[in-house]
Amino acid sequence: MRLTTVLGAAAALLAGYVFGTAAGRGRYREITAAVTTAASTAVHHPRVQQLLFDLAGRASSSAGHIPGPVADLVDTAATHLQDTLTQPDHPTSAPAEPISGRHVA
Repeated sequence: MRLTTVLGAAAALLAGYVFGTAAGRGRYREITAAVTTAASTAVHHPRVQQLLFDLAGRASSSAGHIPGPVADLVDTAATHLQDTLTQPDHPTSAPAEPISGRHVA
């Protein structure tokens, strides 16, 4: 094989890699932006808010069955989540009353 053929092939591979990673990076950013938007929309949905509030309550009441300092950590985290969800100025505040329909308890 000639040196020019090897160098030409290496240059072509390098160019393909550089352009391919740039395109891949752009597509990755598009996908992560779409997922972030969808997740943010879902978290602010009233049913999701109610579910999070109920799950935090369950975790807090179940913390007594966990031994040691883990119970305190679970209880503290659950209480903090419920407090955050019920703050009126918080953008993800839970509804004041449970949502009608299927209630998770």
